[in-house]
Amino acid sequence: MKLILDFIGVAFELLLAYLFFRIFFERWRFSKKVVLFFFIGIFFLKLSSSYYLANVWQKTALSFIYYSLLACCYKGNIFRKVIMTLFFLLVNVIAEYGVHAALMILAGKVYATGKHQLNDYAIGLFLSKFIVMVLYSFLYFYQRDRHAARQELSYKWYAAFLIYPIVTIIILMQNYYFILETADSASLDSFICTSILLMLSNLVIFKILDEMQRLQAIKLEAELSEQRLLIQEAHYAELVQKNHTVKKYVHDTKNFLLALQGYIQEGKSNVALEELQQMLKTLQMDLIECTGNIVLDTVLSNKIHIAQSKNITLIPAIALYGDVKIKIIDLALILGNALDNAIEAAEAVTQTTEKKIWLTMKLQQDILHIQVKNPVMKKVLIQNQTIVSGKKEQEMHGFGISNMKTITKKYRGTFDMQCSDKLFVLNIVLENEEAG
Repeated sequence: MKLILDFIGVAFELLLAYLFFRIFFERWRFSKKVVLFFFIGIFFLKLSSSYYLANVWQKTALSFIYYSLLACCYKGNIFRKVIMTLFFLLVNVIAEYGVHAALMILAGKVYATGKHQLNDYAIGLFLSKFIVMVLYSFLYFYQRDRHAARQELSYKWYAAFLIYPIVTIIILMQNYYFILETADSASLDSFICTSILLMLSNLVIFKILDEMQRLQAIKLEAELSEQRLLIQEAHYAELVQKNHTVKKYVHDTKNFLLALQGYIQEGKSNVALEELQQMLKTLQMDLIECTGNIVLDTVLSNKIHIAQSKNITLIPAIALYGDVKIKIIDLALILGNALDNAIEAAEAVTQTTEKKIWLTMKLQQDILHIQVKNPVMKKVLIQNQTIVSGKKEQEMHGFGISNMKTITKKYRGTFDMQCSDKLFVLNIVLENEEAG
């Protein structure tokens, strides 16, 4: 009978874990088959440890490991996963011990549940799981429409928030088993009150963490909005310049056609042909490889002209086959920042023949791959995908790199920088989906 109850309890707990992690982590890291394999494997591991292990501290430690493995099935920051796992474990501990304490108060005595108290064990099991399910259902509906407005914090903040739930779990377990060992029924009321207060305080800590993530998202969105505004201003300025250029071309073309008409009327067809060929060469020199989008074309044209003014050759290779669902302004920000950094690095190179920047953009199925390669004077030191070579390099590229990383996270992508003695390579991979 105890094994059957453990079987049901572990199954319920895994369902609750699925609901809990779906609240805070939107997407799977692996395929559904792999995730299902994880859940089935952890189900049998949890059932085995629940049935065969007697030491409660070992069970708790193993539960933390099991649920941390489940959290790894989702995409997200590793420290955030650890905090969410601890919070999940904390809620389970408080619910189980709180329900048992309430049952002991109703019975008027202190006792341990288990093989010899199966009725109370079953009541406590189902009641505690029901309470946890109600709490997680509330959290699900509360967080469902707020998930997209969050931004990951730095590791130091997650490390600081780890301490409180760990200490809470230790305090509750120590007090619970102290009451069982001493059979002190008078302490049950204070234990329940302490459990409630600790739960509320952890909820407050969780709310603070959530609010910090929201404010971080607002801050980064403000920075991105400022850059979007600059891109739009450059775009409109480019449109004005193109308008003037088109008017000039119309005027010049009219005069050119009149001149051709005069040559032909005078029988100078060879001269007319030479002038026409020269005009075609001039037009071909003015044309720049385009993406088909006016915003991206504006950014690329601007960067190509800047590079040419510094004797740098910018070589684009763009293949955007299919519908680009990523916001064009976000793509423009990535290209603008990446090419600005590449141009500044290439400008410092002394040999003119090496001043070349390669830009590659490929859209394949649901993945957009952006690669920028540029020469460098010396190897740039990179740690944790952050440039640490020196103060000048950090100030020069820090803001741009931060914005590119933010956009990459927005589209659930990867950001990778590598550098050899002579070549710097930036690879950005984005999911071709609208940002959630």
